[in-house]
Formats: sequence, structure tokens, C-alpha cells
Amino acid sequence: MDGKINSLSVRINELINMVPNCDCLYDVGCDHGYSSVSLVQQKKCKKAYAMDVRKGPLCAAIEHISAAGLDDKIKAVLSDGLKEIPQVENNSCILISGMGGELMSEIISEALDNNRLQPDTCMVLQPQSELPRFRAFLYEKGFVINDEKAVYEDGKYYFLMKVAFGNGNIDSFEEAFGPILLKKRDEVLKDYLGWKLDVHKKVEKSLFAHGESEKSRARLIEVDKEVSFYSEALEKYYKN
Repeated sequence: MDGKINSLSVRINELINMVPNCDCLYDVGCDHGYSSVSLVQQKKCKKAYAMDVRKGPLCAAIEHISAAGLDDKIKAVLSDGLKEIPQVENNSCILISGMGGELMSEIISEALDNNRLQPDTCMVLQPQSELPRFRAFLYEKGFVINDEKAVYEDGKYYFLMKVAFGNGNIDSFEEAFGPILLKKRDEVLKDYLGWKLDVHKKVEKSLFAHGESEKSRARLIEVDKEVSFYSEALEKYYKN
């Protein structure tokens, strides 16, 4: 058995592709360690820490690491975020995916507050929720988004980003949908915007038909704002 992993999801493959060549990878919330194994096998990372707060997934990661013959290059660490790493190494990348934006913000904040990061630390991130607030959080904390990728897989949209320390600002559209994706006029993002607009228009129509209560009228005002926001984004970035 050579330990090679040949059936990673589109999302995981895109995350792996986004990770730059580095000396060390910190795979936070590593689940079964697939990303760490693949990145070391590809020689994009010289070594890695596969980290998870749960013992079950970490044990599975240890099995995959051993099956790949990479025990000398990937260390499995039981850790809540980066708390068990006193300080990341220079020329490193932190990979965090598959968790909510609020939890991801807490992990990054803890690392910042305890000086765990280096000036050249890169992060590849894929928050599952609270994306506008998460993007705003990154810029508030002195990061900039240098690259983004939108992925549609199994009926769901995923948004990936590469982040580094830097100075910058983003507006409300960029917070909501991603500055790089909007700049590139990304086609997956366009599909996402169209889908969200249709969903909100259907809700709007239903509220018009049945919304007699004060609660329904208040909800209608909120939905109207969402419809306007998605419509404006499509008009601004995707109309020639």
C-alpha cells in the first residue's frame, strides 16, 4: 500500500492547490489528515502538523499518515486550534477549512493574541458560514485576501481564500462576496448570486401573498434589502 489518496473532493483539491510551497504546514481541524498527506506527498510542504481537537479524527489521521509512510514528516497533534503550537515556523502555511467563520475567527484571534504567527505566515481558509463578517474580521486584524476560489460541489457553494498580513480595505460587496472573486468576475460566484437572488425573490413573493402580520411586514423589508443587494452586485460586476 503506497498511501496515496486519489479521491479527494473538488473542494479539498482546490484548497490543496491554493497552498503555496512552504517549509511547514499547520493543518488545523485536519479531520482524517488527507490534506497534510497529499501536500507532503506533492512536496509542496517539507513537513506538516496535522491538528484536531477531537481524538477520533486524529487517530484516523495517524493511520493515514502511517499508511503513506510519512510518520517522519507529519506530526499529529491533539490541539484546540493552534494552542499546542507555541509559535509557527517561518515560511509556513496554516490551513483551516470546514468550520464556521466565528470559530475560525476565534482560532486566528487566539494565535494573534499569543504571538503564534510570523510576519510571513500564509493562511488558506474556507469558512462554512458568516463569510461577510469573517472577511471584515480579517481586514480589521491586519490581513488581506490575496487570492480566492469559488467551488460548487454536491449542491453547495464553497468559498476559499488565501490570506497574508497586509494593509487594505474592503467595501460591503467585497465583504459579502469576496474582493478577488468580484474583481475576476468569477462565474461560480455569478451563479451563486443568481441563485441567492432567486431564493430571496421567492420568499418576497410569498410574503407579499401571505404577509399580513407585523412580523411578516418586517421580514418583507429585510428580504427587499437582500433582493436589492444581490441585484446591485450582479448589475455592478457582471453587466457590461
